[in-house]
Amino acid sequence: MNRSIVSTCIVLMLATGHCLDARPSHRRGRTVQRRFVDVNRATVEELAAVPRLGRARALALVESRDRDGAFRRPVDLLRVPGIGARNGPRIARYLIFPDYDPLPDPADLAPATLPGPRPTAPIDLNLATPSELANLPGMGWALAYRIVAERDRNGPYRTLEDLLYVRGATGRHLLVWARYLYVEGRS
Repeated sequence: MNRSIVSTCIVLMLATGHCLDARPSHRRGRTVQRRFVDVNRATVEELAAVPRLGRARALALVESRDRDGAFRRPVDLLRVPGIGARNGPRIARYLIFPDYDPLPDPADLAPATLPGPRPTAPIDLNLATPSELANLPGMGWALAYRIVAERDRNGPYRTLEDLLYVRGATGRHLLVWARYLYVEGRS
């Protein structure tokens, strides 16, 4: 979506409390406008109108918002009982997270470079950057970013075997990476 369209929707949302999607969704032969709702300001009734949310989940969402604070990004929906990994993204499509910008500013992004030489000394897995991890044999940029994202999401790794929970990392990778990585006092 173009940033100007997003800005216009946010201005409309602030003025009226909601905005309509410029693109209608077609369901069973009829055109229905999708209504976006500010997740941090909406009432239970407004949230209950969101597809797949319903009154019980809307009530749980409002209780979670009041108890734990505002929802800053879509992944925060997972803290609400009844909203799981399957329904969370489907529900988040209809919600607005005012402080969330999914597109980082291009000036903040480091330019992608080719991996450099292999590390000469072992690297602490809990302190490694994606560029350091991408230098390891058998690891590309995508896997390096997934490893760092998993660490940011779930906290520091306790053992090298925790890497097996990251999509794309295998037992063979661990055998190779054991020469280059360690975890806090473990080598």
